[in-house]
Amino acid sequence: MAVADERTILCVVCGATRSELLSVPADRRSPCPTCGSAQAQLKLTLDARVVARGSLGFKVRAGRPGKVAPHVEGRTGDSFTGSTGRWSKRVTRIDRLKDWYDEIVTDEKTGEVIHECHEPLSDHRGHGAAKRKSSST
Repeated sequence: MAVADERTILCVVCGATRSELLSVPADRRSPCPTCGSAQAQLKLTLDARVVARGSLGFKVRAGRPGKVAPHVEGRTGDSFTGSTGRWSKRVTRIDRLKDWYDEIVTDEKTGEVIHECHEPLSDHRGHGAAKRKSSST
């Protein structure tokens, strides 16, 4: 999120812009050039930009009685890529009936393909949730 701010010191009585810092004690402030008051207030304006990110996934389980895992599933959308430290677009498709795994990760800004994998699902081991957990002894 990008944030910009603007700070203005105003006279409390007449609203005129003051050139003095708000940190100056009240008894040492110079009077307002418009009305003569020593009272000041800080007007702070914030401008922020928020970017929403998301992804969409699907799972197909029809036609496989007794099977828990979906026979086809996929996801497409935004994904944070740790290796680059930036957001990317990720498209993943897993087809258990055809024993196939597809994944393409593209840099969001440049369009460069960061990672691409097309292989039999049975060969797709040691990635993501399938990574071996390190033993802490």
